[in-house]
Order: sequence, then C-alpha cells, then structure tokens
Amino acid sequence: MQSATDVIVDQTLPTVNLVAPPSPTAQSVLTFDLIFSETVTGLINSDFTLTGTNCSITSLTGGGKSYSVQVSNCTDAALVELALNANSVSDLAGNGAPIALTKYSAVQIDRVAPIGVWDNGVTSSYISPIFEIVFPETISGLTVADFTNIGTASGCVLSLTENLAGTKYTIATSNCGDGTVQISMISNSYLDALGNQGPVSASSSRSVSKIALPAPVPTQAPVPAQSPALAPTPVPQQTAEPLLTGGPSVSGTAPPSASAIEAEIRIDSPAAPKTFSFSAPRGQLPITPSIENRIAGGSNLEIKSSQDDVPIAVTSSQSVKFLDELGIWVAWFLVAIGSIGVLIGSFRLLQGVRTKKLVRKLA
Repeated sequence: MQSATDVIVDQTLPTVNLVAPPSPTAQSVLTFDLIFSETVTGLINSDFTLTGTNCSITSLTGGGKSYSVQVSNCTDAALVELALNANSVSDLAGNGAPIALTKYSAVQIDRVAPIGVWDNGVTSSYISPIFEIVFPETISGLTVADFTNIGTASGCVLSLTENLAGTKYTIATSNCGDGTVQISMISNSYLDALGNQGPVSASSSRSVSKIALPAPVPTQAPVPAQSPALAPTPVPQQTAEPLLTGGPSVSGTAPPSASAIEAEIRIDSPAAPKTFSFSAPRGQLPITPSIENRIAGGSNLEIKSSQDDVPIAVTSSQSVKFLDELGIWVAWFLVAIGSIGVLIGSFRLLQGVRTKKLVRKLA
C-alpha cells in the first residue's frame, strides 16, 4: 500500500525590481541591479536589450533573487537604456518572468566639464578692463590664481568675483600699464558637480587695448550775456518859487553874483526829493539870526541860507494859490465899489439935469 504525497501548486509569476545608477553620471562602468521576488534561474547576457552609443554588457553576476549587470564602453554624452526581455527567467515551478519587456531608467553619461564662455565687450579702454565668464552648469574650485594676463600690458593686478553662484564670474584688472590685456584661465582649474575637471586646455578672453588718456583740452569760461539796461522811470518834476523878503525872487539854479547871499532849497517829496540853490542881493535883506524854515503843504520846502544874518521868507505852492485867489477877490471888490460909485454919479448927474430943466420952466 502506497502512502499519499502532498503536492503544492505554484502559479504565481516572479516579479523583478530594476535599479539603475544615478543620472547623469561620469562613471565609466555602469552597474544595473535586478532584485526578484523569488529565486529564478536561466538569466544570461542575451536576456537584456541595451541601447547607447558604443555601450556593451561586460559582466553579469549573482544568482537566486539578486543579479547585477555591468555596462561599459559608452561614449561621453551617451544616453544608456537597459531592458530585461520577457520570459527571461523562471521560478522553481517553471513560471516564466517577466511577462513583458521591462526597462530600467535611462542614464545620461557626462564625463566632460562645462566650458566657460567669455563675454564680448569693448576692444579698447582708457581704464583697466573688466572681463566676465559664464558656465552652462555649476562649477567649483575656481580661484583668482587660475587666471593670468597674457597681454603686453604690465603691472596688472587681478581680482575674482562670483556674481552668480557657481556659474557667473567677473575678473577685474587694475594698475595695468598701456598695452593689451588678455586673461587666460589655466587648464583643470575647476570641477563640475560630477567631478569632471576642466577646462581641458587653457581658455582665453578677448584682447583689450589699454590706452593712455588724451590730454585735456582747456575750455574757455562762458561769457555771461549782458542784460539790457532798463530805461529809468520818469519822475515828475517839482519846482519851488522862493519869495525873498526885501529882494527879488529867484528859482532854479541861477548862479549868484559876487555880492549875493547864497541859500539852498530842498524839496522833500515821496516821489522825487530835489534841491535848488538861489541867491539874493545882500543889501535888500534885513540882518537876522540864522534860520531853517519848513513849510508844510503839498511838498516840504527846506531853506537854508549860507549867511547867518539873512532871513528868507518862502511860500509853498498852496500859499501862492491862496494869494492868487485873494487878489481875485480884492479885484472883484474894487470893481463892485467902482460900479456903485458910477451909479451914484449917474444919479446925481440925472438929478442935476432935471433941476436945470425945472429952473428954466420957472424962469
């Protein structure tokens, strides 16, 4: 009698996890890992599909659940893609896997450091020039010692400024003599993020001619423009008619005679103060102490005699006007008296004529 045997039925397909190297990478050998969910067998190099310029599978190692594939000989900038073909392996129950082509993530090969681009600036300058270099990706390790002047100008002092972290730099020069200034960056002076060293060969900027400043040209001082002269504002003229006691009146600036007493009239007016001089004969003026007369009116008249013993009487324009009006009234008064006298005379004459006629009739 035979004993019974337990049979396990396994129809579950094995799964695989593909692990690719980081991208981008500067590695010359790329290692791709395969991790299965259970033990598999039958994995060989031909079970893989590989793309990438000049790439080839150079090694396949591992067993059971874990395997590693190495890819080499890829050219720089190659994009590497590795895939596991369908039904490449089987588990212990004979289940084939994977059921379809399974790809790894693509890997970018980068084994060359970025190349800096120099700016295109001026080709001549009166001052020590400034240069700028820009990198397409981040670099590190660049110092001022990596630069030198290969031009003919002597005495140049260089300084380095990082304007934009890892990508943009300014190289300033100072104290350069006359001649050409050209900056050269030595090879292998920096590293990129993948460790690639650059530049492969020296890199040089444009050449700038440092020239002497021209001698300054003296300039004439500007001549200020003459402003047109303003015409004087006309001032109303005022006159004074001084009246001298005991002598004739003199106005204006008539020159005095040798025997004259000199005096001065000053008119203080808000519009135009004026001074007049006049003279009068000594013999026609009485002797009195020195005087200084002021007469208030339309204008102020100040009279000063040059002798201590001559009094001078002066009337203002209002006083003259008053005297004129007074003379008119006196004249009218005299005319009125004359008219009354004429009327009285005429009446008497008429009365005499009537008397004579009456006497004749009586006779």
